Amino acid sequence: MAELLTDTKEVRESIRELLFTECGEEVQEDLLAWEELDPYLEELCSFGVERLSREPDVLAGEYSRIQKQLQDVACSNYRALIDSFESSGSVRDGVSDVKIHLKSLSETAPKLSDAVRHFSRDASEAESRRQTKLKILNEYPRILETLEIPQLMLSLVRLELHDEALELMAYTRKLSRNYPDVQEIQKVASEVDEITTIMVNQLLMLLRSSIQLPMCLRVVSYLRRVQHFNEADIRRVFLQYRGKWMRSALQSTAAPSAQGLLERISDDTRSMIFEIATQYRAVFLDEHDSQHDTGLSILHDWIVQGVENYVSTVETALKDIKDGAGLATVLQQSMYCGQSLGRVGADFRPLLAPLFENAVERIYASSLEVALHRFRAMTSDYNWPNKGNSTQVKETRRRVEANVDQHSPPVEILEHSPLAVFTNGLLAAHNELRFCCPLSLERRLSKILENTLLGCVQVMRDLGGENGLFLSEEESVSFADMVKIYKDYAAPYAVRCLEKCLGQKSSADLDLVVKDAESLLPN
Repeated sequence: MAELLTDTKEVRESIRELLFTECGEEVQEDLLAWEELDPYLEELCSFGVERLSREPDVLAGEYSRIQKQLQDVACSNYRALIDSFESSGSVRDGVSDVKIHLKSLSETAPKLSDAVRHFSRDASEAESRRQTKLKILNEYPRILETLEIPQLMLSLVRLELHDEALELMAYTRKLSRNYPDVQEIQKVASEVDEITTIMVNQLLMLLRSSIQLPMCLRVVSYLRRVQHFNEADIRRVFLQYRGKWMRSALQSTAAPSAQGLLERISDDTRSMIFEIATQYRAVFLDEHDSQHDTGLSILHDWIVQGVENYVSTVETALKDIKDGAGLATVLQQSMYCGQSLGRVGADFRPLLAPLFENAVERIYASSLEVALHRFRAMTSDYNWPNKGNSTQVKETRRRVEANVDQHSPPVEILEHSPLAVFTNGLLAAHNELRFCCPLSLERRLSKILENTLLGCVQVMRDLGGENGLFLSEEESVSFADMVKIYKDYAAPYAVRCLEKCLGQKSSADLDLVVKDAESLLPN
């Protein structure tokens, strides 16, 4: 049985191969599409020889029958077939067109996609700009206020409304921190910073004017709020600009004389330094402040500088003072100034001593030089007294001796007018000296007087020569008399005048002067 089945299958396969070999390609496709092929082949394999011999006729009859049915169907459905054919043609043409359009569409679709994407992006950006503009339109009043901040702040600064200006500055800085990427706000902040600099300069100019402590407190408070300087810089700037005010006021001081000028400068310097130091202590110095010592150091440095400027001014102005009374008055004012500033740790009186010593020495030397110059001028055309004149001089001496006291000049010098003029010059010099005669100058003043007395001897030597060799016999007698009066009365009196001013013995070498004068007398 198994062998029979195997043979039947082999026969079926052989018939199948034979069919495909003998048929064309179109028939092969139809056979492959025919689902009843395998059952029909099995059925053929089950036929006998007789039945197989009749199978071609059966198939031919079946074919004729089907052909006839097809013809009948075609005749009965002729119109439908024509319409179907035409429709199928139209469909084929439409499908062909659709394929062409689909190909074009497939090529155009990416471009359309890109265009749609770009359009979507542009539309989104346009919508964003529209929303931004709508927001700007809704916020326009606030934006306008922000843009007008610089103009408003400038007006506040010009009107010196510093509190309001500082509040506006703080608001602008806050906006700048919150919106660092907004260019307009940063521009507004930059303009406000420039105006803030103007306000700082305005505050500094207030420090250069005559302001009282309450205003100083306000100005320093404003400078701290501006945060333009640190605390140490604020202290230095405060003293710097208050010092400029003081120097400006002192430079504008005017007086008819150097004495008056120094008196006013001394009073103004004393009051201004004390006022500024008091203001500085009230504004900055707090005993509980960690920078207390630093603040004191800054104040001390400034006071030292102010004192140095004052001492320099005194040194310069003293050169124009020619009299001792004026010098004594200035010394008194300057010493009072130094004593008063001692309350703020600026007692500078020791610095004044060398200045006034030099001034005293200069005035004294100048007065003695004038006396010596007049003596030289008098002796150059001196008419030596004759006997008659001597009698007249003696009568004058008797009248003077009746009213003379112990401090009056010797009446003997009246016998020779050059000696009288010279003695008057000495008295004038010592009258100037008595107003201001420092004991520390004793040696220097004594040396000046000694040189002046020796200079007087030299003038007489130039006039008469040794033993009066340059004069006639009668003139030599008068010359010798003048020399004797000089060494015995005029020179000692000059030394006594200096000792009276000093209140102690002078170191002037009177013996040297006398010895030099004696060298002019005949042996």
